[in-house]
Amino acid sequence: MSDMCHRQLRFVKSNDCGHLSLTSEAVIDCLSITCQLSGAHPSGCADSRCRRYYEKPNRVITQEVDVHKVRRILSESHNILTDI
Repeated sequence: MSDMCHRQLRFVKSNDCGHLSLTSEAVIDCLSITCQLSGAHPSGCADSRCRRYYEKPNRVITQEVDVHKVRRILSESHNILTDI
């Protein structure tokens, strides 16, 4: 786990090609009083040693999908709807 504030990027991954599609992101607070980005940092602090930058983002794959299977299902459901 990170010891600095960072962004968590959430992706859906295509099993067909490995492409990642960003679905959402969140800022993760490190809760450190020496990090200017943290909610725990004192508002009047002027210490130049306090961290001021986000750490590299944490990438999370929340779902893996088979694009060809999804397209086939959508195509089949479209055919069913047009037959009605």
